Amino acid sequence: GAVGVPIGDYGREALKNAGILSAATANVVSNEADDASVVAKVSSGDADAGIVYVSDVSAAAGTQVRSVAIPSTDNVVATYPIAVVSGAAQSATAQAFVTYVTGSAGQATLKTFGFAPPPTS
Repeated sequence: GAVGVPIGDYGREALKNAGILSAATANVVSNEADDASVVAKVSSGDADAGIVYVSDVSAAAGTQVRSVAIPSTDNVVATYPIAVVSGAAQSATAQAFVTYVTGSAGQATLKTFGFAPPPTS
């Protein structure tokens, strides 16, 4: 991913954590604007590998793409907060959505798309 794009910045941070940033970036064939484009490059054979979210590899099921886990000591975990905006016109509906997403049914749905449960702290 490109510099300044979350997937690119997270990927570079993971490579830096692993101590291989310079060596790995010396072999970059392109810097894509988003994670789907990285998966497309790898799926088409235009790139040998790419760093994307687990959920992106799950979405590419059935293609030639397979995943290799980044060791937790090197990995960067993206977290996405969820909340109801104060003064929202549809606050009850927004709260119902938050309750669903954070509840067992919502977490099960997210898991089917490769999302991990939220951190405990």
